[in-house]
Amino acid sequence: MVWGKKKGVDDLIEKLKTNTTTDTLLILGNRTFTDAEAKPFAKALAENTSLKELLCGGHELSAESAKAFSDALAVNSTLKRLSFGGKNFGDSGACSLLGEWRNSGLETLDLSFKNLGTSTMSALSAA
Repeated sequence: MVWGKKKGVDDLIEKLKTNTTTDTLLILGNRTFTDAEAKPFAKALAENTSLKELLCGGHELSAESAKAFSDALAVNSTLKRLSFGGKNFGDSGACSLLGEWRNSGLETLDLSFKNLGTSTMSALSAA
């Protein structure tokens, strides 16, 4: 679990790369997590085999960042629960996150309060 007012997620990326995370990783809203950091974070997540729950909701990440996470989820079968995106994530972000991902390991995807429309909800129910 992550607490404090650290800026960035470089330390978390290193933990993901070395599989030294706990089962759950929470990135609180007072810690910065930007689009520039999302790609290397997603790449490390793709290779991680220890993390089961990632809670990074509340961070305003773009559709491009969501696509990077989608690609990571396509190869990571360890992650079981994911909370992702901020209140303005919307349809574009959610559709990018869904993308072509074929992660049979993910059991829960929390997109609560992400400003999603009806078409995205239909796509989520079909996934």
